[in-house]
Amino acid sequence: MLNRPPIPKMRDLAQRLLAYEAGADIPSGSAAASVSEKLSRPLSTLVGVAGFRSLLSRALSLGNTEIAWLKAVHIKADGSLEGFDESGAQLSSAEVAKGEVILIAHLLGLLVTFIGEALTLGLVQDAWPKVTSDDSDFDKGKNL
Repeated sequence: MLNRPPIPKMRDLAQRLLAYEAGADIPSGSAAASVSEKLSRPLSTLVGVAGFRSLLSRALSLGNTEIAWLKAVHIKADGSLEGFDESGAQLSSAEVAKGEVILIAHLLGLLVTFIGEALTLGLVQDAWPKVTSDDSDFDKGKNL
């Protein structure tokens, strides 16, 4: 059940969130790291830093099966991601973008699985108020 590729709606939402972050002035240079960080704040409050790290670790593990270069990305003790800069220097921007989308889509998919669609949508819309309900429609019944 949790080993499937993310559904297209999850990938679409991940792309939108990454695009919002790419449009912002990101000091780390990675839109995926920025999206992950924004999600980590409320989730760490809910499940603790270790819980968030476990969730992100699982998303990264699932992403590794689809995008080999994601194996170079690591999760630090505080739950932040590292390794995008090194990987990005060796890959095309399209390859980096694809990996970031897969990672974030898996993270969103796991959130929907574990905390439900409504709470996941609430977290996303709190962090990205410009995300519309059309942007974040998970297509009920097809997300699991």
